[in-house]
Amino acid sequence: MNYLPLILASTLFISFTTQAIVIRHDKDISQYHVKQSKYPSVVNLDFLTGTLISPQWILTAAHGASYMPGGQRVTIGNESYQVTNIIMHPQYNERNLSHDMMLLKLDRMVTGVESTGIYTLNNEVKKHVWFVGRGDIGNGMVGVTGRSKNLNHAENIIESVERNWITFDFDNPANDALELEGISGPGDSGGPAFINTPQGFKTAGVSSHQRNNPNGEGKYDVLEFYSRTSTHKDWIVNTMAKNSDELSKVSLPRTIYKAKPINATDINKVTGTYQLPSGKKLVVSQCDGNICYRWPDSSQQVIHKATDNLWFHPRVNRVLKWQAENKQHKTTITIDDFNGKSVATKI
Repeated sequence: MNYLPLILASTLFISFTTQAIVIRHDKDISQYHVKQSKYPSVVNLDFLTGTLISPQWILTAAHGASYMPGGQRVTIGNESYQVTNIIMHPQYNERNLSHDMMLLKLDRMVTGVESTGIYTLNNEVKKHVWFVGRGDIGNGMVGVTGRSKNLNHAENIIESVERNWITFDFDNPANDALELEGISGPGDSGGPAFINTPQGFKTAGVSSHQRNNPNGEGKYDVLEFYSRTSTHKDWIVNTMAKNSDELSKVSLPRTIYKAKPINATDINKVTGTYQLPSGKKLVVSQCDGNICYRWPDSSQQVIHKATDNLWFHPRVNRVLKWQAENKQHKTTITIDDFNGKSVATKI
């Protein structure tokens, strides 16, 4: 979930979280716990959340596209699937987040898990919805408070619709809040707003951003904006109907790397401490039979070998290329990711 006017800051030290739910301050979080089996179509995309809206397609938010690696693997119903195509809405605007939608095609159809199709009617105002999340939690009095290991859900009412948006507010219990009133929170971008219909749940919106939050994230009275599926239905349906050649023309370019085994030569070549021109240090070391890197005050991240000199992050759009010697006879790494390119030198 993004918060305007601060739009998804790109940083080498970004923390990737999953979903999040912010609840009423007068309720215990255990009342919001729910089993995954109730929402099997909700998909963890590491730093985004998505919804399986048809057997081979996931709907999520476009503003997380720059972080997505080629061939990302996702788990749905205990099975692993690979993302083959990343398609942002052609009118997506990163400055104001309009048309904040993205479709992901999987390498094969999902079996054993029922998808949750999109809501196509334009009568969303005053409809009851459920948000679903796992990750940062908090309450409307103090905002975000920490992490949760449980899957949680919260309910809300669609306050208004405005062309391509559906809007919610976070009511205080003193202001006729619902029994499990809540909103999504940090890291929940791309998650669904589910409307319960006679045909079951339908995906009415995609989590995009919050506004009117001068007191901080997740506080009461904040306005939350979801991209509206009913006004994007033609793009969604037409995109899912495209053949492979047509999809390749509209998909984001992402190389899909294949991991190769590492050996002692690889370990000797890549491990060590590297420094960016800013002075920040990057430590590359062995970790449980793999190679990991770590920035200061951050957890280790596994990288895989693609070629002798090229390594990649399997969960993030980041590639590291080693150059054994430059003109100064120093080993360097070129880091190519969602921030662009930077060079770190071994010290």
